[in-house]
Amino acid sequence: MTQFKVLFTILISSLFISSAYSASIENIQALDNQTIKIAASSDVIFSDVKVYWEVSVLKDIQVVSSTKDSVNPKKMRLTLANDLTLNSSYNLIWIMWAEWNIDFTIWDKFIGETINPNYYNEEKIIEKISIVDSKTLEIVYNYDLTTWLYEFKLLGELSVDSMNSKGDNVLNIELSSKLDKSSSYKIMISSLENIDGKEINLTSNIYDFTTNSNLVEKSTSSQAVEQVVSQVVTTAEPSVEDIALNAAETPDSGAETWFVMLLTFIVSTFYFTRNRFRKS
Repeated sequence: MTQFKVLFTILISSLFISSAYSASIENIQALDNQTIKIAASSDVIFSDVKVYWEVSVLKDIQVVSSTKDSVNPKKMRLTLANDLTLNSSYNLIWIMWAEWNIDFTIWDKFIGETINPNYYNEEKIIEKISIVDSKTLEIVYNYDLTTWLYEFKLLGELSVDSMNSKGDNVLNIELSSKLDKSSSYKIMISSLENIDGKEINLTSNIYDFTTNSNLVEKSTSSQAVEQVVSQVVTTAEPSVEDIALNAAETPDSGAETWFVMLLTFIVSTFYFTRNRFRKS
């Protein structure tokens, strides 16, 4: 027990020290529907030649309802608040009672299905996901769903084309996908290097930003007008909780509160680790 306390103290101390000298993201702006400007703290300088990065831009898509099929006990139907987009990738994350997650991509048509490539005869897993239409998904598991209350999180992943800087603390993210007007997004930074090729230790890895209703199309001319459409950047703590729970309140019970915190950590760690391995 004494050794455990010592190790725990060292771990907490190291985390405190590392965070004390961490850089931060001060501002995020959508310049147009395919360009995001990130301003880091003044002590950070990015390369004007090549920026090494592992960054994801995510859109939170609300799941309006999740209903178990009345005939097939292995099937679940999800209804979405917003339309899915063609030629886009998505991450379906389970939150409550239905185990396993799946990534899928919609290409040139909505109707179709994706077989889970990681199907290794595990006890509980998603076998496939079917796109019924732009707002409806069907999930098929390899086991019977025994309850009637389920929660999911669906994240749309926008395609990042490149990242560049003029040799200062400002970084531009160029997207192949398009941002929507008046929409909330998250930026997850798995890895980012400065001009010296050193990993930047950020105070947070997930940031929120919002586009305004006057978001402009990306200009095709060589001199595009930079229009600021977002001002406030929030830190990752409430964002990660939103990813895990999509709930407005934390349960009153102490045991339930710790379960929520643990589940939040597991989900965010899963997504963070999966993202790093997929891009490595």
